[in-house]
Amino acid sequence: GRVAEVVAESLEDTWGVAEAIAEQCREGDLILLRGDVGAGKTTFARGFIQSFTQDDDMVVASPTFLLHLQYDGGLCTVHHLDLYRLHQDQDISFLGLDKLFPSGVALIEWPSDALRPYLPKHGFLEIELRALSRPGS
Repeated sequence: GRVAEVVAESLEDTWGVAEAIAEQCREGDLILLRGDVGAGKTTFARGFIQSFTQDDDMVVASPTFLLHLQYDGGLCTVHHLDLYRLHQDQDISFLGLDKLFPSGVALIEWPSDALRPYLPKHGFLEIELRALSRPGS
């Protein structure tokens, strides 16, 4: 696979990258978001979801405690999952991922190895976000 590196120096830049990717996505696509706490995963998700659903006023919450939030609008449903609170090897079949992926676009923050059996055969996009340290900080 190919790897592209994009440097987003601000939250606005991260939002812009998310919007650009949202314009290219279609039903069945899966995006895995990796990165440390505070790296911008939820900011990316908010920009992506508002752009994909074509609703700039849509409130996009973090699914950390609910695990899965669903947003309708645009071309298809967006499933936003956050697996942070789950253990790496925890059985995640209760999430119904085999039904979610083909029925919309899925964004998954904190993906784990337990996802492997559910990953679409046509592939997925994996994005790693890192907070840039500023000189002198």
